Amino acid sequence: MATKECYGIDLGTTFSAIGRYDEERRLVDIAELENADGRRILRSAVYYEEGGNIVVGDTAVNAARQYPDRVITNIKRAMGSDWKKTIDEQKLTPAKVSAEILKALKRDGETYFSKVIEDVVITVPAYFGDAQRFATEEAAKEAGLNVIRLLTEPCAAALAFAIDQIEEIAGKNILVYDLGGGTFDVTLIQPKHNGPEKGIIALKIGTLLKDGDRELGGTDWNEKLIEFVAQRCKEQYDFDPQLEPVDEAILKENCEKAKRDLSRAQKVSILCDTKGHQVEVNREKFEELTLARLEETKHRLENVLKQAEDKGIKRDKISVLLCGGATAMPMVEKMITEVMGKPPLRHRHPELLVVRGAAYAAFLGQEVEAEPEPGEEKEGIPKKEQSHIVVKYKGKDTKIQLPPEEGLTDVGKPIGVEVIDESDPTKQKTKVACVIENNAPTGEIYEKPFYTISEGQTEVDIVIHEAKRENDGNEESLDRWERLAKVSISGLPPARPAGKEVRVRLRYDESGIIRGNAWDVETNEEVAIEIDRKKIKQ
Repeated sequence: MATKECYGIDLGTTFSAIGRYDEERRLVDIAELENADGRRILRSAVYYEEGGNIVVGDTAVNAARQYPDRVITNIKRAMGSDWKKTIDEQKLTPAKVSAEILKALKRDGETYFSKVIEDVVITVPAYFGDAQRFATEEAAKEAGLNVIRLLTEPCAAALAFAIDQIEEIAGKNILVYDLGGGTFDVTLIQPKHNGPEKGIIALKIGTLLKDGDRELGGTDWNEKLIEFVAQRCKEQYDFDPQLEPVDEAILKENCEKAKRDLSRAQKVSILCDTKGHQVEVNREKFEELTLARLEETKHRLENVLKQAEDKGIKRDKISVLLCGGATAMPMVEKMITEVMGKPPLRHRHPELLVVRGAAYAAFLGQEVEAEPEPGEEKEGIPKKEQSHIVVKYKGKDTKIQLPPEEGLTDVGKPIGVEVIDESDPTKQKTKVACVIENNAPTGEIYEKPFYTISEGQTEVDIVIHEAKRENDGNEESLDRWERLAKVSISGLPPARPAGKEVRVRLRYDESGIIRGNAWDVETNEEVAIEIDRKKIKQ
């Protein structure tokens, strides 16, 4: 089976990684990265040195002590926004900064694998909207990478877990609790397979429900600890470590390390500054400081569980899978055990679960030339089959395949069209009419009719909106939606009465990006709905 080289990338807020499925060794090989001193996860930090050199990884984090204005971290939270920064007259955007992280992964990956890296699957938070996904594709393009697809992080995690535990997952509902460095997702996924048929398992990973917050993650736990330690330092030593950039960088770095240490130790001493001041913090205090953040994730978790119950899926039929480095905090497992009445599922390396799934997805789904069966002559036209992974299933070598178009399915956020609010007699007020409902499957086409509002109307403006994270698609008020695009159908007959039908057709593609068109029913005048993502807010 000859597959093309395709790699999986976890582009994370605090750490990133790249891997590929090794067909000969039957395992996911995650690159050891030079920029990470031989480790398999790269710090998602970028340092712009004077003179134009760009450094990514731990060196960039260390440089923040002396040059905080030249180091950029947590850029993933700004993806799709109008964030900008200028360093040495170089105008930076989130996509440009992210491209440097991807370039570092590409360089180190090519050294490790001894292959040119071009085709990739990149993971994104489940609750990334259209603008954030497109910015991710832009970053990849600038890094010289071709994105085969964007895959949500929970879907990647569930795929990896399902393949690794193929005998156990059939018929289970897996709720992926993904708490990374900067984003949080909670996603209900159904892995399905009917067991081997002719030695092949057709595995399907279907997303049913999701909720999340792209501005909530382990970084917020860091910030609470930083605030507390800085205040204690002022009280104990009459010194504010946040006044000087070098001291502040030391404080941030050591508080992040202390957060990780408190997952194992009951108390730690945290170095605050260059003067050697230290503050002791115990786990109980840390958990008290950050309880509100944990409660935010619990609220999202409960919301998805309630929606699942509305669909007839009871809580006791759901298993929670932990994903993301921040789930190592004991308070997370304790909360989930209390909510679910049983402990969560764990992978031995939760921080690598997403990149493993991305690598599996990059390998599977390819159409390849099939090997002829024993005794079968090879004909002139090559026989094709889907790529597969061989695993042990009940003691026998068994192929796992992802069926085309059905293997990995996602759901999207609500999408709507701006319309006149008929309750306003002046016809000046507008609202949003939903076209794609919340948690609608990607790939499915949704269509809705709208009508012209004026006699003699020769042009129709169609303004597309995406629901904000707290919106379920039922709200019509504009402040609950984010504008994505405006397109116009022009050249319509001038003498027509009002009320002529215009239809809008929308869908999410497999990467979760909006595609569609609109047309005037009477004249068939049509316009493609293309999101000008560089000018989201017009």
